[in-house]
Amino acid sequence: MLSRLGRVFRRPADAEAESDYEARIREETAIYADQEVVHDLPPIFHYWSNTHLLPVMQSFGFSSVEQFFADALERAYRERTHDGPARFASVGAGNCDTEVALARTLLERGCQDFVIDCLELNPAMLERGSEHARREGVERHVAGVEADFNAWSPRGRYDGVLANQALHHVVNLEGLFDAVQRSLTPEGRFVVSDMIGRNGHLRWPEARRIVEQFWRELPSEYRFHRQLRRQEDEFLDWDCSQEGFEGVRAQDVLPLLVERFHFELFLGFANVVDVFIDRGFGPHFDPDAEWDRDFIDRVHARDVEGLFSGELKPTHVMAVMRTAPVPGGPKVWGPLTPKSSVRRPDLDGGGASGPAPRPDLAGTLAASHPDLDVRVMRSRADLAHARVSLSDRVAVERLVSEGFAHQETWTFPGHCHPCGRAVQLFGDWEFAVEGVVNFREQLKCPGCGLNNRQRFMAHLLRTFLSNRPNAETVYLYEQVTPFFAWAERNLEPAVVGSEYLGHDRAAGEVVEGVRHEDALALTFSDASLDVIVSNDVFEHVPDLDQALAESARVLREKGTLLFSIPFFEQADATVRRADLRDREIVDLLPREYHGSHVSDERWLVFQDIGWDVLAKCEEAGFRDAYLLGYHSWLYAYLGSGLQLTFVAER
Repeated sequence: MLSRLGRVFRRPADAEAESDYEARIREETAIYADQEVVHDLPPIFHYWSNTHLLPVMQSFGFSSVEQFFADALERAYRERTHDGPARFASVGAGNCDTEVALARTLLERGCQDFVIDCLELNPAMLERGSEHARREGVERHVAGVEADFNAWSPRGRYDGVLANQALHHVVNLEGLFDAVQRSLTPEGRFVVSDMIGRNGHLRWPEARRIVEQFWRELPSEYRFHRQLRRQEDEFLDWDCSQEGFEGVRAQDVLPLLVERFHFELFLGFANVVDVFIDRGFGPHFDPDAEWDRDFIDRVHARDVEGLFSGELKPTHVMAVMRTAPVPGGPKVWGPLTPKSSVRRPDLDGGGASGPAPRPDLAGTLAASHPDLDVRVMRSRADLAHARVSLSDRVAVERLVSEGFAHQETWTFPGHCHPCGRAVQLFGDWEFAVEGVVNFREQLKCPGCGLNNRQRFMAHLLRTFLSNRPNAETVYLYEQVTPFFAWAERNLEPAVVGSEYLGHDRAAGEVVEGVRHEDALALTFSDASLDVIVSNDVFEHVPDLDQALAESARVLREKGTLLFSIPFFEQADATVRRADLRDREIVDLLPREYHGSHVSDERWLVFQDIGWDVLAKCEEAGFRDAYLLGYHSWLYAYLGSGLQLTFVAER
């Protein structure tokens, strides 16, 4: 898996570059012209993959790369809506080993009407592929196509495009990915297994330091590079892209995929272990030797620790992508989402390294005070991973709650950021669960009147505006509340608020000084607002998707929606509780209400919102959306060890 060699090239425009390009083609073509086996790996690789990678793959429902590709193409085959055969394309097919095996598997699964176009530049490899297909009796389903993919113009539509260890050889990734996008049917999949580490398969600085730590443990004879035929008493990184196209733009593969596609499945894995299980040094390790196995096990464990903490980024990926958003987002391993797995080259700064930087809003917020714990999360796995480390904090919060047990009302000291001073925050037992204070709805400031989540939202809004000094307009989905009063008094941009006053009111109508707006049909012009704040509103709108789309419509480029909701963090998908049909409420589940600040009436809850809200934001037109976890003893942002709010950026 580490290196099935693909051959995909960009044809440069100028003559000097053309000469280098042609030379590289000749080098790479010559290298593989006589190689019938292009992806054999040492035994220690198979020990590592069977011991450590296989269980992870099985948790995704497959046990091999071949099954991974077959499952995705079979889904595309069965979900296609057009007449005629299913059409698949394989980028950099080489000897067509994978494609022939896929054809046989699909036939065994009852998929009879399909063709796999094997796209390959090297004619010698295509000829071997054609002969292989004839021997296996699948020549009707496997077609060789000689092509330079940087000028690839797909003929017709494809139900699936696969790339097996080919993309890290591509120079014009943008052109190839755009061609794939254009070629896929609405139900089509782009299925990839590839290398996404640093260009030339070099180590990023943070990974190299860990390699060097393990390097010191190696016996001298293990430090001989079998492929380069040289002794490396000190680890010497080797740029594989110096000859041919090996790893020429590996580090750009994932960022460009994230920009252009929506992920259905994403499995990022490995980093440091690559050095010790690939062809250079891997042959020294004996899977039957206890010390060798233990060494590889420890390197793998260090990889997982670094990947899950964000210290390291994966160097390999298996992914299934679509051209349209995927409800519920991708299935991922632990906290490793597509976006969080991107390693940004600008982190180096002369050798500095570490996790990818937070979005600027979260980063500025986290830097405001060392006591403020801020975490960006993009998946259920991210939050679960964070929760694991917070048990002590939760236990202390429980003790705080127990200290109030004999008081109907109580106070707790904290610094109110909206007021800019230390105060005694007050609370009671409303909404308490099993004898534990609902801190989210308590800890109200006697000055501004904001509770815990509202004080943080004000803190977050102020931070956003500090990053956007030219912001002109702030819109709040509220107007007769302490939050609006605070914002109007304290913020420099114009603050516009509104309430929903009933379906009999005209859009934008002002009633006794209060503006009426319907979240499903805002009266603001396109791209007219800089930031929108929604405090526990979206669970009450009849159509969440439309409300998010309206927010996206009225925000300027780089504008931001900040919103809190009662969030069901154990639910992948939002659950509808009620519908509004012809202005009549249709109950789907028993009714649930929340209190209203507009009148004595209560607000109906239309949905219990789950993790798919992030995908809904992207479908609505937001460039990025993430969950922001926060906690602080100083500011008294307490509850569950980590409170939550959402950020969606245009």
